[in-house]
Amino acid sequence: MATIVQQLEQIIPKSLDDIIRSNREKVRLYLSTETELDALKGAVPIQRFKGEISNWAFITFFLTESGGFPMVYLTGFNKAENSSWMTSLVTAIHGEAVATTSGSLYRLIGERTSTPDLEHICATLNTWGIGPMFDVPPFFF
Repeated sequence: MATIVQQLEQIIPKSLDDIIRSNREKVRLYLSTETELDALKGAVPIQRFKGEISNWAFITFFLTESGGFPMVYLTGFNKAENSSWMTSLVTAIHGEAVATTSGSLYRLIGERTSTPDLEHICATLNTWGIGPMFDVPPFFF
């Protein structure tokens, strides 16, 4: 019989790839490639920043069906909210400015990380309602 600690260790994801635990033939989750980010380079709206994101990373939720469709999101620590953060779909990147489908504009501060907040990403995917479809570990806000 597994101890509570062992059970928790099985639940906690070890990598982005470990977040998606079922239907893996339909979707992949990984750090965005430079090619994917280059495709998003372009003009962003001139407006106030909704937040400054530090310890940031771009992650791609890649739908393998439908001919392959990469969806890029920004994740990191939002200073304005004083918490981990994951944006809606990224629509444009210009320097340190990142625009999203929700109409928000974020400013990148500091360096990119290769170790995003995995538990927060799980909680976001579960809150968006897509976590159960891919057996995302049961983290919630």
